[in-house]
Amino acid sequence: MKVRVYFLFVLIVLNLVLLWRVLSLQRIISSQRIENQKYPIVSPYFVLPDLQGHRWSIDSILQNRSHALLVFFTLQDCPSCLAEQVLWEKLYENLRVNVFAIARHVDKGELRMWVDNAKLTFPVLYDSDGEVSKLFGIHITPMKVLLDGRGRTRLFDPARIEHSQMDEFVSLLRNIVPLDFK
Repeated sequence: MKVRVYFLFVLIVLNLVLLWRVLSLQRIISSQRIENQKYPIVSPYFVLPDLQGHRWSIDSILQNRSHALLVFFTLQDCPSCLAEQVLWEKLYENLRVNVFAIARHVDKGELRMWVDNAKLTFPVLYDSDGEVSKLFGIHITPMKVLLDGRGRTRLFDPARIEHSQMDEFVSLLRNIVPLDFK
């Protein structure tokens, strides 16, 4: 009988430790702006086409840069995306950050027209069924996810960035990645 009680006690303690760990990881993941040095989260593997039909995997995105910024958005977020595109273009021009937009949308033609009108020069990947967004746990957009060269998540940023807040976002990135632009 004592062995059974001891076993139940150990089982309850282990469950509490596991529950505490899960809750602490959820808190870290859901915080607005985090740097995941304590709990590096490895990016899920995916392959998505861009609007020209080229297929991109997480490996090809991270291949030649030390960091990659994935920007998740939908066309319903156009005002925020248009406001942030200046920042995205600056980061794309910087040699240390590779920018890829991942658009969750059902109409590829409408997405192509939006990208052309916005004059985006970085690749826009087409996540027609939203599977990649689900893999990353994206529930709101626009969402910025910064990955290091090994595919670990360094930053989740769900905040909509107004033009006046771009310097603050760049300062946040400079804490993670040395950037060479103003």
